[in-house]
Amino acid sequence: REVRSEAEYHAAVEAANANAGPDYIVLHDITITDSNPPSLLDDAGLTIRQVAGATLTVNSLGEGPGTDRTVFKLESTNNLIDGVRIVNVSNAHHIIEIKDDDNIVQNCRIEGFEHRGIYIDGGAGADRGANAQVLNNVITGGTNAQGNETGGIVVKNASGSVVAGNTVALNASMDGVQVRNATAIFIDHNTIANNGGSGLDFYGEPSSDVCVRNNNVTDNAELGLDASVAVTFDVTSACTGPLSSGPTYGNNDFNNASGDCGGSQCTGCACLPPGSFWQYSANPLYSSTTVGDKGLYCLGASSVLIDGLSLIHI
Repeated sequence: REVRSEAEYHAAVEAANANAGPDYIVLHDITITDSNPPSLLDDAGLTIRQVAGATLTVNSLGEGPGTDRTVFKLESTNNLIDGVRIVNVSNAHHIIEIKDDDNIVQNCRIEGFEHRGIYIDGGAGADRGANAQVLNNVITGGTNAQGNETGGIVVKNASGSVVAGNTVALNASMDGVQVRNATAIFIDHNTIANNGGSGLDFYGEPSSDVCVRNNNVTDNAELGLDASVAVTFDVTSACTGPLSSGPTYGNNDFNNASGDCGGSQCTGCACLPPGSFWQYSANPLYSSTTVGDKGLYCLGASSVLIDGLSLIHI
């Protein structure tokens, strides 16, 4: 179903929720003004895509700041949001919240939000949000001050999540990626740069079986990795094998203002696994750091990381 207005979007989601089979929505240019857009509740799976060049604009001028608004709330399984560009004019508290299993968000551009760009929320007891995949998205323009559960990507109480290939950058005062009470999470080939807090932040309750590899963590206003709680890293070949025969993780830590690591559980990088977790400390020579450029946070042509991390985003 093609959607050209907010009313049509509401009707399309409600029809999909009522339908027993899988559903598809294609977005044209639309503006969201409602403080409570409909949740995705179709366990057969809803796919939302966008026509080339279109934009979803959040412009809730009639609502007060800080309203708990979520543009896409995935409260059922097997949904896919693919290739949607979201621009925030006013009052987008969250953009995408994943609250059930086996959901995918990929190839999206989130340009402006208040509290969280993409939020994987397993709820109490970590019984939801399993196996979420957040892939190849650009998340920028976050405005809220640094705090727990505030960041470009936040993963809480979830297992088996994959956060890979994303560019999380230029989020004013907040962390790039936050992780709380996660199990078997895979954080791979992300560029986490120029955020107002730390690049990676482990907080709240401990996380375990965490694979963090081949990420480019640069120019953040605080730490490359901040752990105020214990974090146990995956040292098996499932994490390290594709990079080397030993426990080498291949991450790049460059020019983070407060250093490589910190937090009560990671002073002096004491929380890191054996091997070269920060294998590189090299300037990526980004082609551009201007939102809207095709080369946003692509490695520069002469960067030494091209043969190492191969962190090239298109």
